[in-house]
Amino acid sequence: MSKLKFRGFIPAVTKYVKSKSLAEVVAELAIFGFLLPLAISGISFIIFMMVTGQFDYSHFDSINCEICY
Repeated sequence: MSKLKFRGFIPAVTKYVKSKSLAEVVAELAIFGFLLPLAISGISFIIFMMVTGQFDYSHFDSINCEICY
């Protein structure tokens, strides 16, 4: 346990950002900062609406799907 060192948050982020290209850093910020929370909140919202009975299933009847029948 004594061999573990806590480098700190700022130096770790600085080292990580310097090791990546600018395009990779911007892509990761967009993915993990915007798209991932958006997807998680959307999926959890749909699950919440299905569990509480507020989801309207009637629009699934109008889908023309050959596999479904």
